[in-house]
Amino acid sequence: IGTTLAALPYYWLALRSRLIPNVQTAMLTNGAITALTGVLVYLLLRRLRYSYGIALLSALAFGLGTMAWPYARYLFSESLAGLGLLLSFYFLVRLRDEQDLPSALWAGAGLGIAMLARLNNALAAPFLGLLLLVYLYRQHGRDWRKWIGPVVLFGLPVVASLAITGWYNWLRFGSPLTTGYLAQEEFATPFFEGLYGL
Repeated sequence: IGTTLAALPYYWLALRSRLIPNVQTAMLTNGAITALTGVLVYLLLRRLRYSYGIALLSALAFGLGTMAWPYARYLFSESLAGLGLLLSFYFLVRLRDEQDLPSALWAGAGLGIAMLARLNNALAAPFLGLLLLVYLYRQHGRDWRKWIGPVVLFGLPVVASLAITGWYNWLRFGSPLTTGYLAQEEFATPFFEGLYGL
């Protein structure tokens, strides 16, 4: 549902303008998302104290030399998922450096965006959450009361994304836990027929 939500502003603009068709306008979504991800690569490397040149070359290498370039042309969920995960990591690093509460909220929002794009990004949640706890331990030691604010702010967008996904699944399938994917992948094509097709 995340990619659809990200495309809504473009679709809304297309409805207001008769010059550009709706589908072509919505297809611009991942181009903008990929550009934002490139900017975030640059900002992350600068925050990690790499030089301007290294950060800029790395951002350009990401945009022009990886699968980000071809994926920017299609309305796939991977671009938004990558932006969300990188956003989460960037703001966790910022939390480490600046110790501000909005960084915890933005880190959780990044993970929430990634989970709205692809629910399997929830697998990254324990690792990003552990990184948050490590940073909080370094900052506050065992003063657990100072951990509450950042942990809650990190968790709110994640819980919100799960609630949105559950609501959407309930509307589509009648259950918040049914995602539309099979419980296990099945290869129904006979082996030799599939091998012949290669």
